[in-house]
Amino acid sequence: MVILGVLLPELELGNKASGICEKIQKAGYQLTVYNRMISKAQPFQERGATVANSIKELVERSDIIFTSLLDDNSIIELCLDEDGILDSMTTGKIHVGLTTIQPSTADHLKSEHEKRGCQYIAAPVVGRPDAAAAGKLITFLAGKTSAIEVAQPIIESYTAKQIPVGTVASSANGMKICVNYMAMAQLAMLGEVFTFAEKVS
Repeated sequence: MVILGVLLPELELGNKASGICEKIQKAGYQLTVYNRMISKAQPFQERGATVANSIKELVERSDIIFTSLLDDNSIIELCLDEDGILDSMTTGKIHVGLTTIQPSTADHLKSEHEKRGCQYIAAPVVGRPDAAAAGKLITFLAGKTSAIEVAQPIIESYTAKQIPVGTVASSANGMKICVNYMAMAQLAMLGEVFTFAEKVS
């Protein structure tokens, strides 16, 4: 049996991370959840999850750890600081990073995990919170093929499409940033179109 851990320090009920966590639970996986505010993990505990009291406890209890954080600094600190994820990671464990971070940060994290005999999968997601709640997110996946194969069934629980982009972690985060730029460009273009239409009408 694969035991999962979800580490969501920035979790707010109703956001994308909450939807992902709920879909994993509904798929029937044994789940341990950690949040700096224990009360925010309570909804998942009520549905059968175990609540860890520390990062160390979460990692030690889990075969695969999912993280959904705020930014590059938060994931680096969580992984590399004293008593962080990597202090408790042992050979064979897998860390799936859902956060949109700089490609160079993803490569750095993958390297640090491999030094300890464990694996990092870069798996940033595309989609709104309602898509997460419906299990309709899209994800780019980059990492060791064997690690992705192990995590794939869990990833499928909250996604409608998985796009493998190789073994280099930065490839996944680079693709996600490209998608973000495309979305911003479309919004800017629509704004210009509507402004022009208002002026000529």
